[in-house]
Amino acid sequence: QSRRVLRLTKKPDAEEYKQITKVSLIGIAILGSVGYTLVVLSEESLLGLPITAGLTAAIVAYLITTV
Repeated sequence: QSRRVLRLTKKPDAEEYKQITKVSLIGIAILGSVGYTLVVLSEESLLGLPITAGLTAAIVAYLITTV
């Protein structure tokens, strides 16, 4: 079964590789900007919330599911 899947796959060409890289970088930039914004808002006491890994994950999960 796994050999069959490997036979059907192909190496991405240059254009497909560029597209995958671009989409990945955009996703990383979006997540990084959300995290940075949360830290800045927390430091400015606009939210008054302690930034923890759980809180950040919950906020990011909420933003992802609402989009």
